[in-house]
Parts: sequence; structure tokens; C-alpha cells
Amino acid sequence: MSKRLYEYIEIADLKDMLKKSGQQYGEKIAYKIRIEKDKYKEITHNEVRNMIDALGTTLINMGLKGKKIAVIGENRYEWEIAYLSIVCGTGIVVPLDKSLPEKELEELIERSGVEAIFYSKKYEETLKNINLGKLKYLISMDLEKTKDGIYSQQELIESGKQLIKQGNTEFINAKINPEEMSIMLFTSGTTSASKVVALSHKNICSNLMDIASILDVNSNDVFLSFLPIHHVFECTVGFLFSLYKGAQTVFCDGIRHIPDNLNEYKVSVMASVPAIYERLFKIIRKQIEKQGNLEEILQKEEQYKNETMEKKKEVFKSIHDMLGGKIKLLISGAASLDPSIEQKFRNLGLNIVQGYGLTETSPVVAIGTNKNYKVGSIGKSVPSVEAKVINCNSEGIGELVVKGPSIMLGYFGNKEATDNAIIDGWFHTGDLARIDEDGYIFICGRKKSVIVLKNGKNIFPEEIENLLNKIDGVEESFIFGKQVSEDKDNIKIYAKIVYNEQVVKDTYKVNRKEEIYEAINNQVKEVNKMMPRYKSIKGIILTQTPLVKTTTNKIKREKNLEQILFLGKKINYFEKIDSTQLEILRRIKENNIKNGEMVVAEIQTNGIGTHGKTWHTDEKNNIAFSFYIDANCKIEKLEGFTNEIAETVVKTFDELYQIKLDIKSPNDIMWKDKKIGGILTETKINADNVKHIIIGIGINTNQEKFNKEIEKIASSIKNEFNIEVDNKKVISKFCDLFEEKIARRIGE
Repeated sequence: MSKRLYEYIEIADLKDMLKKSGQQYGEKIAYKIRIEKDKYKEITHNEVRNMIDALGTTLINMGLKGKKIAVIGENRYEWEIAYLSIVCGTGIVVPLDKSLPEKELEELIERSGVEAIFYSKKYEETLKNINLGKLKYLISMDLEKTKDGIYSQQELIESGKQLIKQGNTEFINAKINPEEMSIMLFTSGTTSASKVVALSHKNICSNLMDIASILDVNSNDVFLSFLPIHHVFECTVGFLFSLYKGAQTVFCDGIRHIPDNLNEYKVSVMASVPAIYERLFKIIRKQIEKQGNLEEILQKEEQYKNETMEKKKEVFKSIHDMLGGKIKLLISGAASLDPSIEQKFRNLGLNIVQGYGLTETSPVVAIGTNKNYKVGSIGKSVPSVEAKVINCNSEGIGELVVKGPSIMLGYFGNKEATDNAIIDGWFHTGDLARIDEDGYIFICGRKKSVIVLKNGKNIFPEEIENLLNKIDGVEESFIFGKQVSEDKDNIKIYAKIVYNEQVVKDTYKVNRKEEIYEAINNQVKEVNKMMPRYKSIKGIILTQTPLVKTTTNKIKREKNLEQILFLGKKINYFEKIDSTQLEILRRIKENNIKNGEMVVAEIQTNGIGTHGKTWHTDEKNNIAFSFYIDANCKIEKLEGFTNEIAETVVKTFDELYQIKLDIKSPNDIMWKDKKIGGILTETKINADNVKHIIIGIGINTNQEKFNKEIEKIASSIKNEFNIEVDNKKVISKFCDLFEEKIARRIGE
């Protein structure tokens, strides 16, 4: 456990935090926002607190006292004002993930029971398209005036100021119960469905005081807000910590602009994820190479590696100047940072530390500090949190469990999950770790992610992924165990590798896909030499499609594994069957086809099937297809699936026959402004009861009933291209192209 190193303000709740820090830092700048080039808007800490009081007063006046209120939007000061106006005297705040698709957002709004929502303009259309359930109030962060039943946050603040002038102190004098639920957070879930974490003021404030007492941060610092603000890491360590310390917050323009923003605002503190720091290091390295100073810098790194951070900062001033010259603290969290990247930053005098926490721990459990630091470690636990490992193996690795005031109240509405997670006051993190003799914690991987081999050895995927990710041209990787015989315990290690095609071609002087595979596979063999034989990677899958991740860049292991397993399933092909649902389902049953497997059927029809009209050219040149998804089938997330099918149809004919078709809509696949096929969408799909994906490819059995217009189109195509289309070849090509799309769709 870390010892407190710095003075901090004692706070009982977030309202108390705003009051006490406001008294101390009220005249200092809280936010600096660029209005246009070289023109900025500055907001003081006093102004922030006045806006919070005004907005909270109006919310109570609207009847929202004690209610649940959601906030969704990009990182901006209006989001932060809304959050604090809810939680500091009005009701319960529900931060929502801005990256969620409409259906999931709708589900979370319904699950949380919110009655009002603050949102930015970007999400206006989304909210119009979903069922708003109990929602009574839509509050826009961007509208200047209330319009069409949508309230303006700006106007509500002005209304609140008037109410306060008239003597309304209901929000200002509101009493906070620091022990009860005030914040509802949905977990991102890397391995399972999201749960609702219930946090209190006490949880958050104990964490704020802990990190304030061990991190060298003060009111002269400038924080860059980049990570999604709904996530507890950015919310606590970025937004709330900055206000608590009287510091200044600036908002990042996007991932590509981080170096420019660090420069522009002279940022001194940033909390981010490993992928960002890896990207930042590459930018620094490229700039050094461009200047022709790489050899000199490497020599200096070796020469000054044992010097203080201050001395290194002086030696490598030119590198610090690339990032604005004021960098004081870089915090890496949400995933494991490659120790070699960590060491490279520190060699240059860039003070990077790893932190660790979860939504359930408010979030910081442990963090490196200026005095307590080891490369590869997440530091020691913060002053109020006890940490230990249980059920350790022979290497001292066990599950990390923690206890302290920042541990959540529980999972809202889920006593069973709460009881499984918190046992005798100890929260079971689900992460495997070891703690050395000095108290430093080293995270080894997720308990659920560990691959157990037949010989009893444990494989931690993250360890091998870190090695693979160092290969030139490898963007990211995913390690998984694959059963290689009928013996379910006979598991071997495989890797899915996301690569950058251009980098691989340039680095290894290769062009063809086979050469690319060979080049990367050779590098994997080199990685194998660095590890014990039982950890060796036995096979690889190459792709250019990014892995499925959470909004904080954690790999969603279950979803990525689903993709891989789906890709390994066979495609079931039914030849010339009757075009009825019963016939398709009968064949599925007869062939013992498992849920999730893909079925491709050549459907015999006379032009009118049970699922709508089927378009044809002629028996030999069957260019015009109907595709059909059966309503009694099962697959996750079917929204927009017809688009995927239509796009694949077009790509199939382009690759096989260089025929350029167009998509007017999924149901209108066009050639020269005339429809030649489509995805029939008459049947409504219920994503909850679908078991298989059915792709019906129409073939004619009654030529007399051909549609005359289609015959003309078929004739035009035949005359234009003078080709005979091989229907089986088209089916095969379509399946090859569509299979990965399906897997990707499932994982999103």
C-alpha cells in the first residue's frame, strides 16, 4: 500500500469537493476551449460552480429530484456541468457510451429507467429513432433556445440563475448521502454482457483523495481530456480530479491531433491507454529519424539511463518540446502497457506511470508514483485500498482481490452477481497478478482469459500478444486456444494477427498474399524461440480487420473468439430445394446443423415464392439472385445485414466477371439503372429468435412465367458481356466473401 506523499483537501462528497476546491481555486481557469484558430474561451472554476448550481436548481424545479438522468456526448465542458448538476443534489447520473448502436442505447435507457437525458447534437437523430421509454425530457447541449419540445441546457442554466436570485436554494442546500447510489455505470464487458455498477459519492471521493495524496499534480497543471468521458477512468482521473485540484482541462480534437494539442495547450498531465502511448512513441521516433538524430539519441539514452527524470528532461529537451515542453505526468491505464515502451518513455525523461482499476473500484486500485515505481508494475495499491492475491500457483500468481472505501456498492438489481464479486468485503477483480516482496503489483492477465493446456500449464494471452505486437507490420494480435483433436483437453496455441499490408510489403519486400503470410509466419517462429516450447504458437490467422474492442481499447475476447470459431464452421449447401420455410427447416433438422452455421440454398421457384418475388435471367446465366433470411433463424445483431449481403453480391460479380452492379437499396441491385435482383426484406427479422442465416439463391423451374422485363435485362447483360455465368462458382465465391463479413458482424 502506498504512503501519502502530498497534502490534499478532505472531502465528504462531490458537492463538498466543489465547494472546498472552489474556495481555494475559484479564480483559476477550469476550461480552455478553442472557438476558432488562435481564439479561445476560458471558464473559471467559480463560473463552473455557478453553472452547476443554476442547472441543478432548474432540474429540481422540473420535477427531477431523486430521478435518474442520463448524459451522452463527446468530451466537452457541457457534459461535465450536466453530470455534476445531476449528482450534486438532483438525482442519480447515468453516463452512457456514445459509441453504442441505437438498439443497445435504447436497451440501456430502458434498463436504467432514466427520465431525462442530456445529449449533444451528434446524437439527436439517434434519439429520434429509438423508443424513449420513460424519458420525459430531452436536453440539448447545443441548442441556444428550447425548440420543438427539446430543452436547451444553456437556457436551463439561465433559468436557474433567475430562480436562485428569487431565493430558490433547494439545490444549493441539498444534503448528500455519501453512502447511497448516486452514479450508475454500465460496464464495457470484455468477456460478458454489461452489468450496472452502483457507485456512491464516498466511492469516488475516497479515490480522488487517494490519488491526490500520491500524484504530484496541482492547480498549475493542464489536463488533456481524450478518453471517452463516460468511462470511469477518464471521469475520475481526468474530469473530476482536475476540478478537485483546481487545474485546467482542455479537450482533444481527436487521436490524430494529440501531438498538436499537447503543443497547443502546453499540456502537463494526460491519462490515456497503451495504444495511444505506443502511437505517440512512433511519432517521436519518426521525427527523430527525420532529423537524423537517432544514433545520437540512443547513445544519450544509454549514457543517462540512471539519471533523474529532471536531468533526462533537460538532456532530451528537444523531444519534450515536440510535445509542448510541459509534460509532467503520463498515466497509462485500461490495459497493460508493453514494458519496453514504458522504459523508452522514461529513458527520454517522459514520466509515464501505469495505473490499474475497474469500474467497480471507482476506478484506481494501484498506480505508480515518482517514489514508488517499477517498470512493468502497476505500482502499489493506493493508500485506502488493501490488495492481496489468493489461490496462488507455484509462481505466486493468483487472483487479485481488493478491499477499501472505493469498492462499489454492488451491481444494481443483481444481488447474485454482487455476492459472487464481493466476498467478506473483498472484491474479486477477475485479474491474475503477483505481488513482489516490496509490495509492487504485476498484472498477468484476466482469469477468464487464461488458456489451460493438457499438461496443466497456464498461458496468459496478453504476454504472448505483447511479443507479437512488436513484429514490424503487426498492428495487434489475439491469442486463443484451439482444440486440435477429439480430446477436448488437447489445446494448442494459435494467433489471429492484424497486419498493415503496406508496412509488411515494404519491410519484408513481398507482394503476394502467400509471401505476406510466409514473412509474418517467419517472424512468429522467431517469437516462438523466445518462449518455452509449451507456449509456442502452432498456427496463425492473418487479417487486416481490427479486433473487436471496448471504447477504452480493451480486446473483447469472447467476441473475437466467436468470430474465429464462426469462420471455422462449414457452409451447408442445399441444392435445388422447394422455396418454403418448412422445407429449409426440415433440411436443417435432417442434417443436424448447429445454431449459427450458415446455410446456402438453391431455391426452386416459379417466380413467386413464399418470401416474395424471385428475379431471374435464365437457367444458365443466373445473374439475378434473391437472398432470403429466414425469420426462425438465430444470429446476433442483424441490423443492416441486408446491406452486407447486397454489397457482397456486387463484389462477387465484380471479382468473378468484372460486372459492375450498383446498389440503389438492398432490395434493388441495379445494372444500367434497371433492377436485376435484391435482398427480399418482406419478412421482419426478430434478432432474438434467429438461429441460422439462410441465403436463398433462386433458380428457375418454370421458364414460361419469366418476367419479360427481366428477360430483356438478361439479354442485355449477355450481349454486353458475352459470358456464361457459372452458378456454382458464384455461390462459392459469394460464400468466401460473405463468411468473414458474417463473423465480423457478429463480433461488432
